[in-house]
Amino acid sequence: MTDFTRKKLHAAFGIELSGIELAAIDSASAGELLGLLDEYSLLVFRRQRLPNPAMLALARRFGIVTEDVTRYESAGPSDDQPWHAVGRLEGVPAVATLLCAREIPRSGGEIEFSSTRVVYDTLPRDERRRLALLEVAHEFRRDPGRRSTQPLVLHHPRNGKPALFIGYHAARCEGMDATESGGLLRSLLDRATGDGFVHRHAWRPGDVLLWDNWSLIHRARGMPEGSRRAVDEVPVFAGQAGSARNRRMPNGAGARRQCLNRP
Repeated sequence: MTDFTRKKLHAAFGIELSGIELAAIDSASAGELLGLLDEYSLLVFRRQRLPNPAMLALARRFGIVTEDVTRYESAGPSDDQPWHAVGRLEGVPAVATLLCAREIPRSGGEIEFSSTRVVYDTLPRDERRRLALLEVAHEFRRDPGRRSTQPLVLHHPRNGKPALFIGYHAARCEGMDATESGGLLRSLLDRATGDGFVHRHAWRPGDVLLWDNWSLIHRARGMPEGSRRAVDEVPVFAGQAGSARNRRMPNGAGARRQCLNRP
């Protein structure tokens, strides 16, 4: 891979990489980036030119891509989002998200990340063992029909590292009293989003982000009136890059569009 420089974004996770043209990388370079993603959970690239066809081609180098680019647009005034994991929780969650900034807000609208892998590692050993036995039912306020049950502790499909799978959508721990379950999930989310665990990313033109959905939760910050944000997103699932499932995908010439205040 072309020589590049890296800058730490947070003491525990996230790096910004410069000297890389994402649209031109090969499979070997993509493999190096996956190694960095496994280590740091969040990769930030500045000043990229990545139209949708190139964005899809890049995503396919990182794993399985089963859907086209989705555009998310929002406008101020808006409130902070609730903290959440990747928005597609049915079945096996996407292992990574590739996100491209298309229109950046004049102010506000930053995206924040917290590493639930780091938070898990800070818990006492006995608590980690207890949490590893629990399963959590996930529900979405905007779409009550979407439900999923996932382990509270996910082990990454590539590196095996454990992380908490939590967010506002984590409704209850299966088989646990509702009061106890709610208290546990709130305490874990409060811990993960407290001082010392959060990185805030301020947008610049041409920003591209790649993050590990099994290790990070995120939210978009609110925007004042007059600010707008548009981002394009592709979820990436664990599997072999360049597989037949990837090759059957469209070329990304047009993005599915949703006017939601996410990600």
